[in-house]
Amino acid sequence: MTEKELIKKIKELQQIKPSKDWVILTKEKILSKPLVNEKPASITIGERFSNILSVFNVKPFLKPALATAVCFCFLIGVFSFAQNALPGDLLYSVKKIAEQAKISLASETEKPKVQLELTQKKLDELTKIAEENKGKNLASAVQEVEKAMKDTAKSLKKVAIAGNDGEIAKEIKEKFEAIEKQQETAEEILGIKIDSEEYDESKNSYYKILVEREIKELKDRALNPEQEELLKEAKELFDNGNYQEALAKIFILSY
Repeated sequence: MTEKELIKKIKELQQIKPSKDWVILTKEKILSKPLVNEKPASITIGERFSNILSVFNVKPFLKPALATAVCFCFLIGVFSFAQNALPGDLLYSVKKIAEQAKISLASETEKPKVQLELTQKKLDELTKIAEENKGKNLASAVQEVEKAMKDTAKSLKKVAIAGNDGEIAKEIKEKFEAIEKQQETAEEILGIKIDSEEYDESKNSYYKILVEREIKELKDRALNPEQEELLKEAKELFDNGNYQEALAKIFILSY
């Protein structure tokens, strides 16, 4: 075939038009394919779990329930693992959610006791960080302790005014003494002073209100000579501002 004949054949091909049916079919195929730059649709966590379950040939009607169960187990695992987290760690915020939930569920009478338990835990965390020399966690741990003490102070102010029974008062006093020792240990290890001024004031106020109330009640009770002597000593301690020691005397003669 000569060059002229080839050019003639090409010109004849240009005159050929595709059939209408072929054009429509080709257009539909092109439009049915997603564009290259088109963003994939977002997939929910439930759908992801459902896709995973499909690999194990799980029946369709069981997939939602199993996906929910897997999510629940995953969250429980995260919360359990977070209990060992220290201030400054990635999962510590999860641990704090559980702590705040416990405080929220406590009654107003029980709340100071729960707050004091939390303060003890924060001091334990601080001591652990100091002993393990985790410098990056230290500032966060100190802040957590000081915040816990301030929150405890607020609860103590409320319960001191409202009053509580002797057993709860004894438990609170024991926790005060335990926290005092923990605080001294942490400050000695770290060589710093924890800001507990508001907490100390509230603790002192709590003792004062409680002792004053107990002394008034004991005046109207029939006491034996030994109890009379203890009450006298409690009054003297109270007048001198030694409210904690005065309460200890009252507990001996009352409970």
